[in-house]
Amino acid sequence: MFTAHTDLSGFLRHLSQLWIVLAAGALLFRTVHLFFLRDIQTGIVWFTKILTDPFHDIMLYYRAPLYLLRGELIESTDQHA
Repeated sequence: MFTAHTDLSGFLRHLSQLWIVLAAGALLFRTVHLFFLRDIQTGIVWFTKILTDPFHDIMLYYRAPLYLLRGELIESTDQHA
């Protein structure tokens, strides 16, 4: 399937390609599995959620390291009492 790798870079490239194929296969398997367990809509919604979650997480948390560097471990809220 692969030509023999001769260095660490080649090994890591092959390993990453295997992980991508494994992840894609698992994603498709679970989607089709949900088609049979529930319905097609549930499978498609789950597939879409898994694919878009990383982008949504970046949108939510990209400022978190800056807040941590400022010492704001807990989100500040303005409470007017």
